[in-house]
Amino acid sequence: MENTAALNATFSAGLLHKIVDQYKNTSDHITMELNKRITHIDITNPLVQISLDMFNDIVEWIEHELGSANLKMIGIIMGETAYNDLKAKNKINEKLTPKEAIEILPLVSQSLIIDPLKRTWKVLEISDNFARIKRSQVFHPTIQIGIIESFIRKAGVVFPRTRLIRDYKQGPAFDEFEITWY
Repeated sequence: MENTAALNATFSAGLLHKIVDQYKNTSDHITMELNKRITHIDITNPLVQISLDMFNDIVEWIEHELGSANLKMIGIIMGETAYNDLKAKNKINEKLTPKEAIEILPLVSQSLIIDPLKRTWKVLEISDNFARIKRSQVFHPTIQIGIIESFIRKAGVVFPRTRLIRDYKQGPAFDEFEITWY
């Protein structure tokens, strides 16, 4: 995968604000550590963009200090935010099918991250209850799973299952996921 800093990929400070808000009633230590990482950013302004690398650093801290379940929660918040944004802009149907939800994942990605190279999820294979997708941008896989599953749930799927089958940290230049639903 490519270094996101060199490519100016950015993330909405407003979305970061939604994520940080999840921790406002936790311990003083967590609040203090998160605030240290964002003091120089106006996260209340949704028009402010932060580097994706900065976001990834915050995510790494959350994973290390609070556990990976928090990353899935972050992904769910991001997926629901993207859904609401796309719905407000009339870019998605009110009643999505699971296949349609998978097929528009590139729009979901573009609503969350501004990337000059337009790197996003790419659908490799899709059928009635199965899909394989890949992503070639540095973005934590557990967060991606949360985003994907929360978006598919909007299509009426109660228990989607998303599995990382290729991890960029293990060698390939992309993450690849297998998604099943019933």
